[in-house]
Amino acid sequence: MQRLRRDAYGWCGCCTSLLYMAPRSKSLGLIVVRSLQDPGHNRQVSQQHPVPGSSDEYLASVDPALLANQRELGTFTTWLVELPGIRDAGYVGGINDAAGKATTLLWAGESPLHDTVRAEAARRDIALTIRLVRYSRAQLDDAAKRLFASAGRAEWNGFIITLISGPDATRDGLLVTGEYDTPSKAAPDPRLQHTLAFARTVAPEVVALEIGPAPVPL
Repeated sequence: MQRLRRDAYGWCGCCTSLLYMAPRSKSLGLIVVRSLQDPGHNRQVSQQHPVPGSSDEYLASVDPALLANQRELGTFTTWLVELPGIRDAGYVGGINDAAGKATTLLWAGESPLHDTVRAEAARRDIALTIRLVRYSRAQLDDAAKRLFASAGRAEWNGFIITLISGPDATRDGLLVTGEYDTPSKAAPDPRLQHTLAFARTVAPEVVALEIGPAPVPL
């Protein structure tokens, strides 16, 4: 089960995957996945005396070079999301590869900031790829809001949305995850095709739908 971390702006210093969870109120919560605990954000890891069964023990077993790369990528992402004008420049999110000290940025359209970002990545010795995607952050936010607002409509056939995922390295648009209130014994569930078709009438940005449980927030 994935663990999720929320920050004030919907961004995370280690990974900027765009996820939406079903809001508990009228305001939409923006949630991002944090793929690896970064000791640089919270506390120093004791390499000499890790606590058994703790994250210290796990991190002490990880290649120090991998952790160093993760910290570098996290620092770069923090710089990126604080860059003036970034929110209006088409930046959607990013996917970090700590092993390769590389990152793929998802960007809606060309931007004058691309050259600035490429130069900063090169300065930090980070391999950078900019992948152009179809939808902007604002379009995805609006689509997720429409999907959650449509919850309970008969056309969903009892499908309850638990998570909406944004673009990734291979997918443009939104992936909708949820569960039916009455599970089917058939696999794949024969209702999925109809539910996907309805979801696309609510938000054309939806590209796929899957059955899965709600994630566990921190």
